[in-house]
Amino acid sequence: MGDKNGVMNHETITQAWEVLQDAYQAQMEGDYERAVELYQSSLGLHPTAEAHTFLGWTYHFQGNWKMRLPNAGVRSRSIQILAILTTTLAPT
Repeated sequence: MGDKNGVMNHETITQAWEVLQDAYQAQMEGDYERAVELYQSSLGLHPTAEAHTFLGWTYHFQGNWKMRLPNAGVRSRSIQILAILTTTLAPT
């Protein structure tokens, strides 16, 4: 990511944003496998909180998302965040 000094260029950030938008569109269309591929691609170009968040939601929509997270610490925190979001966003 970035040049030899770790600096992101504008083109890479723009490309990551465009891929993120494509991933979101795939997610909204229910093409979760494609969405995962695109979110991961976006993260490879330029990691963002948005891409991580939507990737997590896509894993959730696929089911069995807990198994896809990289380690127990991330998995535990992600479960906490998802529980908060689910409680907060749940219809009353």
